[in-house]
Amino acid sequence: MKNIILKLMAIILCIALLSVLAACDEEQSETASGTENTTEATTEATTEATTEATTEATTEATTEATTEATTEATTEATTEATTEATTDGKEENKDEGFTENEWNDKVSFSNFDNYTVEFNGDMTVYQNGVLQSDGAEAHSIYRITEDSLQIVILDNGEAAGSMVFTGNDAQVQKQEFSALFLAILSEYDNYDYDPESKEYTIKDATINFDANVITDGVISGTMPTIIDVKDGTATFSEDGKIAKLVCDYTQTMTYDEVELKVMGITEWVFSEFGTTVVEPQNA
Repeated sequence: MKNIILKLMAIILCIALLSVLAACDEEQSETASGTENTTEATTEATTEATTEATTEATTEATTEATTEATTEATTEATTEATTEATTDGKEENKDEGFTENEWNDKVSFSNFDNYTVEFNGDMTVYQNGVLQSDGAEAHSIYRITEDSLQIVILDNGEAAGSMVFTGNDAQVQKQEFSALFLAILSEYDNYDYDPESKEYTIKDATINFDANVITDGVISGTMPTIIDVKDGTATFSEDGKIAKLVCDYTQTMTYDEVELKVMGITEWVFSEFGTTVVEPQNA
């Protein structure tokens, strides 16, 4: 069947070809006279078409090349700008200090389970508005471990006395001692970071919290406490631990109709995180 179709198609093509040749014989004279015009028209049409096609192709190629070059240049410029901006951003971030989450983590009570702090201050004390002590020098060292706390009282740099707390007493004292400086450090927004000195400057601030009342080594209640802080700085070590806290503060506590006010310029110097050991009683 396929061969028959192919033969029929060949016959149809031959008949068509003969018809064209016959028509050509009858119009030979007209064709001869029109050959020149036809050739000229054909050449002109071909030239025009070729020119148009070439122009179109050239335009398309040029547009494509220009687009590609522009895209590549834009991409390169954008990448370079983005990289530069990102790099600059990283450099700027180095000068911004801790984020709020980082700050809160570093001043969390859980980080103060084993450490040593030296406390210095000239303290003035009022009770119900009556002066009890005016500018008394306070100089002591606190050694705090997981299960004990030692307070060494210093006089002219020498140990003048020592107290050691263990068990529940130690835990209560640890909380009470750290409550003050952690309260001062508690508010991230109270500090401005200075990238040159690597210090945090304390803004004038008022901090409210409830301090524990200790009776016979047991927390028996709480008392409203207000701390007014000014003129202070906080410094952290390279590993991110608090190294020094200096400030002028006033602490007002009220309990059972008694108001106790303690004020002065104080300094806490922190060290030996994780390596503190309580010294013998006579240290």
